[in-house]
Amino acid sequence: MKVAMAKGLQKMGKKATINATDDGSLHPHREPLDDRDPVYDSEEDGQYYLVATKSAMDLQEFKERLRPIFDELFVAEDLDESVQRITELACPEYNFEVVKRAVSFSLDKGQKQQNLVSTLLSRLHPEYLSSDAAMKGFERLLELTDELELDVPNARSLLAAALARAVQDEVVPVAFLSDPSMMQICSVVLAEANRLVYGNRLTDFKASLKPIFQEFFVSADYEEVARRIQELDCPEYSYEVVKRAISFSLDKRERERELVSKLINFLYPTTLASKAVCKGFERLFELADELALDVPNAKALVATFLARAVVDEVIPPSFLMNGYTMGLGGDVIAEAKSMLNREHASARLDRIWGPGDGRPVKELKVAVDQLLQEYLLAGDYEEASRCVRELSAPFFHHEIVKRAVVTALDKDEAGRERIASLLLHLHKNDIVSTRQFEQGFGRLYGLVSDLVLDVPDTPRILATFAKRAVADGVLPPDFRVPIGTN
Repeated sequence: MKVAMAKGLQKMGKKATINATDDGSLHPHREPLDDRDPVYDSEEDGQYYLVATKSAMDLQEFKERLRPIFDELFVAEDLDESVQRITELACPEYNFEVVKRAVSFSLDKGQKQQNLVSTLLSRLHPEYLSSDAAMKGFERLLELTDELELDVPNARSLLAAALARAVQDEVVPVAFLSDPSMMQICSVVLAEANRLVYGNRLTDFKASLKPIFQEFFVSADYEEVARRIQELDCPEYSYEVVKRAISFSLDKRERERELVSKLINFLYPTTLASKAVCKGFERLFELADELALDVPNAKALVATFLARAVVDEVIPPSFLMNGYTMGLGGDVIAEAKSMLNREHASARLDRIWGPGDGRPVKELKVAVDQLLQEYLLAGDYEEASRCVRELSAPFFHHEIVKRAVVTALDKDEAGRERIASLLLHLHKNDIVSTRQFEQGFGRLYGLVSDLVLDVPDTPRILATFAKRAVADGVLPPDFRVPIGTN
């Protein structure tokens, strides 16, 4: 049992119980001496009696209780639940096992599960998982590399990626990668981790992001952006997603800025950890003066993005109070705070980028229904196309497809033909993308059981629309009508 005097404690007539932490330090818990106690000794007054406390469970039990937590994380992807359950184990002296077992359990899983583990470690650090505990966990993994490779042949490269991500997330200090004692254990993994951290991956990653955002500003396809970023497999540089998405939107319209705000919210927390979002804004603070050369109001726009991210609960409010951040952000932080302190700040910031994409979904649905009814009466393709463009909501075009077909269900053949012709016109003129048509028809098939209550012939009509769309090139040739709708 480890018993020691705590440094820097003043003699105040108290005794202290020492609780061991995961980084090996001893923190005193003081209890006052009672001079009315029959065994009270005045000579003891002013001294500390330091007694080590035991953990709530032993190491083996701690290991066993970790497994179901990680199993559930890989299925449910609920990081908040995993953080809570690990914290509730209350055994900080064993926290290195969290790193060791989480990483090792993820090695034979997919990229998504491995990213989840990295994000989990980032979420636990530093409040529950100290850097010392993280380093100890990775040290144990390095010692087990040969054993891990028996089950996962590429374990070394996967371990290097996990270690590099931990360094990028500041969970593990960068000095760990050059520690001589670690190099003796497994130099191959450390060399690969060093290459990932300091190699050309960042330059390539930045270059790959530009076309992704250019296409996103046209398609507004959040899922496609997430998929392509995950395929780049550079989670250690995910802060660049925030930095570059915002910087690319600064000279665009409010529509593109709203898309970026929603994209950041969509990517959090699976693709973007809160730390990555914060780090992305820190990079923007550093570039604020440079950005203002091309976009004079750049600082005000970055402040708006920051305030919106706080309202969306992607960034904690404490980020705005951090001394380092305040020194770096200056006027940008002050402006964001001002926005958040205004009356009805949340509601205002939800629509800070104006109408169009920023308007409530309910309003967009009403606008779509109105333009469809006007089109059916007048048959004016150009007017209908203008109305669709003015919505400035390409992410919502699948709803136009869905509502157009639903509107046609109770119409005669002429009315259905008119709707089919409108859909073709919108596609031919590059107003509604094939992706949005696929999503719209997919949602229609999901509503068949409800639609048949009003229009029993819905399956046949829907199948006719789908076949027509494929023939017109609106839907891809490999689109398949679900069984039972013919």
